[in-house]
Amino acid sequence: MKKTAFFAVAVLSAFSAFADNFSTGFTPAGNVTSYTKTNYSVTSKFGEYFRSISEKEVHNFSNGQETEYSLLNAKDELITKTTYTYNAKKLASMAYFDAESEAELKTEYEYGVDSKIKSYTVTESDSGNLSSKTIYKYEGKKVTENHYDKDGKLYMRVIQTLNDDGIPVQETEYNGDGSFSLSRNYSFTESKKIAAIETFDEEGNCTNKIAFRYDANDFLTEIQVYENAKITERRIYKNDALGNPVRISYYDVAEKFGTTVNELSRIEDFSYNY
Repeated sequence: MKKTAFFAVAVLSAFSAFADNFSTGFTPAGNVTSYTKTNYSVTSKFGEYFRSISEKEVHNFSNGQETEYSLLNAKDELITKTTYTYNAKKLASMAYFDAESEAELKTEYEYGVDSKIKSYTVTESDSGNLSSKTIYKYEGKKVTENHYDKDGKLYMRVIQTLNDDGIPVQETEYNGDGSFSLSRNYSFTESKKIAAIETFDEEGNCTNKIAFRYDANDFLTEIQVYENAKITERRIYKNDALGNPVRISYYDVAEKFGTTVNELSRIEDFSYNY
C-alpha cells in the first residue's frame, strides 16, 4: 500500500461530510472486537478452481469504532498498518505505518461547532511537511470540497447535492483548472440503503454503474458492476445471522461463444471475534 493509496483512504473516509461518524469501510453488526478478512486469488485449470491466499486484513474495534487496520501478506508478514483515534465519537486522526512500523503519513480532521467536518490535512510524519489538504464549505443542501496539494494548489473540486436526510444524491468532480471530470448519481431503497451509484461523462453518458441487491432482512446479497451498460462483475454475499458477510465471491462476467459466462476470480472470507 503506497502513500497515494493511504491518501485515497483519507479521501474516502472524509467523503461522507454528512455522516455522524466516519468509517474506514465495513463496520460489522454486533459487539465485534475484531475481524479478519482473508483474500484469495482464484485460478481455473481443467474445469476446476484453485485458490491461494493473496493478502489478509485484520481490523480491530473498540466501542464500535475501528482503531487499527493491518494488511498482511500470505505469510502473515506486515505490509502496512493504519491506526485511528477519535474525539467525541468523531474521527480525529489517522496514522499510516510501513512494514517496519515506521510512521509515514498522518491525517488530522477538524470539525465545526455543528459537528460537520471543516477540513482534513495530510502531513508527512517524519518532516511534518504538508502533503495535501481538503476544505469543506456548506450552503444549504450543497457541499463543496476543495482539494489542495502540498503547494496549496487546487487540484480537484467536488460539489455535492444533498437530500432532505443530508445524504448526497448527486456529485460532480472538477479538475483544478475548472474542467469537468465526472459526475455521479446516488439512489436509495425505501429503507434508505444504497441502491445504485451511476457515473457519467461530460456528454451525460453513463460509463459505470454499481447496483446493490438486498434480501428481505435488508442484508446485502449481491453487487453488480456495469461498464458502458454491460455487466462486467458480480459479487455474491453469504452472510451470518447479523448480516455480516462471511464470504464474498467475485465473478467476472463476459460473453464467450455466444453465451454469458460467470468466472470466479477471487474470494474474500471473514472471521469475527466478539
